[in-house]
Amino acid sequence: MNDKSAPPPHPLADLHCTCYRLRKATRRVTAMYDEALAPVGMTVTQFSILAMVALTGPRPMSTLADALGMEPSTLTRTLKPLIERGDLVVEPGEDRRVKNVAITDAGKHAAGLAVPYWREAQRRVERALGGEVAQLHALLRKVSAVARAVEPGSADSPPADKVGR
Repeated sequence: MNDKSAPPPHPLADLHCTCYRLRKATRRVTAMYDEALAPVGMTVTQFSILAMVALTGPRPMSTLADALGMEPSTLTRTLKPLIERGDLVVEPGEDRRVKNVAITDAGKHAAGLAVPYWREAQRRVERALGGEVAQLHALLRKVSAVARAVEPGSADSPPADKVGR
């Protein structure tokens, strides 16, 4: 009989990291939507931007980035192919410092072509989750609200000099 005990588990083995799990799930679901939208040459992120601007009308880049939960620099990179393709335009706002993003007729057409592919991806996710879609959406709204409340600079976030202590 062997008296040696098993080695202790790796210190990272029991972290159960929520961020990791959310990112992993997001990557997999995003890949599924991207695959579904491939026939129309669009990613789900591009579709989401087109749909939002189509539904809400022209809006400043900063508020669009905020509504999408994106950093402004990430939004700028994501907009580039949509602008080059003629789906969106960036127009000056009332204030010279503001740039408004607007959808073109070509963008409305592209979004319209993408909707059936998006709907099929949506149905696949809903089938996979069964009756838990509403609960997932509620939980994701809660996660977003909590994360937003503790963003650096928000009233609920700890002072920068206290983080990590």
